[in-house]
Amino acid sequence: MKTKTYHKILYDKLLGMIQGMEFLGARFPALGKVYHRLFYQKLVEKEMKIAGIQPGMRIIQVGCGPYPFSAIMLAKMGFQVEAIDNDPRAIKSADFVLKKMGLREKIQLNLGHGEEVDYRDCDRVFVALHVEPKNRVLNKAISEMGENGKIVFRNPRGFLKFFYSGVQVHKLPSPIFCRVKENIGKEALCISNCKVKSLAEAGFGEELIIKSVPVHPLLPALGLRPGKKVCLKGRQYFNGPLLALVDGRRIALGSELAGMIEVQDGE
Repeated sequence: MKTKTYHKILYDKLLGMIQGMEFLGARFPALGKVYHRLFYQKLVEKEMKIAGIQPGMRIIQVGCGPYPFSAIMLAKMGFQVEAIDNDPRAIKSADFVLKKMGLREKIQLNLGHGEEVDYRDCDRVFVALHVEPKNRVLNKAISEMGENGKIVFRNPRGFLKFFYSGVQVHKLPSPIFCRVKENIGKEALCISNCKVKSLAEAGFGEELIIKSVPVHPLLPALGLRPGKKVCLKGRQYFNGPLLALVDGRRIALGSELAGMIEVQDGE
């Protein structure tokens, strides 16, 4: 009981500090832009890539906070987003920020809990690090979304594990499609109901068919195109490059790029 109480105190203090910074960012746009660039921009860009978002998709962000960074980046790319938070103060602050940016019509703000949202017509879901109870939110989204739906959620790693309770990924009903790490104590993981996974999550010696690849000038020259057979042959330590066999030749790929290549079981 004492351990749980201590953990809750640490969590509340850290969350209060983060929310305080976001509330300040909402009031002072210059500070908000710096805060966003330092702590969110690169991670959100990676999350959007592993989610494979496409025009026309319905997107939900759970735990948008006082300064809805993820929703703002998605809206600026032309997507319609539903942003949800269970804190009335956060929703009021987010509304203020979006009106100042001229994005209020592109982002629908709702006060509520992630475990109460209807995900049946949703294509992509982004779940913030601080959302609780995250397991229930993820399980509900997985059970209601179609087979082509994907969920990207943030999990603590390193020192942030002392403040946030992480999701035990092996207990989720759907497998991890891909994961990307952020330098400061967190990682983003993508789960999907479909039988597709990323090349980065493939097993050694597994023969797979490439389903889709991101737009990248290097990939066509390496023979990495939809319909091609690929086999993972090796993986370097410390998140290093992967070695894959494509058309009889070995190629090396960075783990982040491999995480954006969708593969499925070969026939």
